[in-house]
Amino acid sequence: MTSEIFDRWLKALDKQLGQQHREIALLIDNYPAHSRDCGEKLKNFKVIFFPPSKLEPLDLGIIKNLKMHYRKRILKEMISAIEKNETVQENIDPRKAIAELYKVWKFDVTAKIICNFFKKGGFSNQTDDIDSDDEDVILTDLKEK
Repeated sequence: MTSEIFDRWLKALDKQLGQQHREIALLIDNYPAHSRDCGEKLKNFKVIFFPPSKLEPLDLGIIKNLKMHYRKRILKEMISAIEKNETVQENIDPRKAIAELYKVWKFDVTAKIICNFFKKGGFSNQTDDIDSDDEDVILTDLKEK
């Protein structure tokens, strides 16, 4: 998604809503391509931005957690190659990166982690503890390696 694509989509939606004689409020997250001035020239709907890190569980840590686990897997592979006196690849093949991200999402970013970040964002009234130690455990493990 780019800001140009997003702006074109908004204009097309505005035109469609005008033809249908409808008005709506569009709730938008804080993705960088969603520019703050995107709703200024629109006639048939109002753009409302979510407050940052209040209603966006992905921003609250799910993406950060995914990246940490991904880096951990890549670093473990590099360390293993060094220990075996093998050549360490400087660049990661895109297919390999996607395969590793798939493994991380499937095995490392658990449903519990995702639920906890949704809870942290206020999407649940349950009071289970959030695994804030997860990040520390990963970093400690990497430091030991």
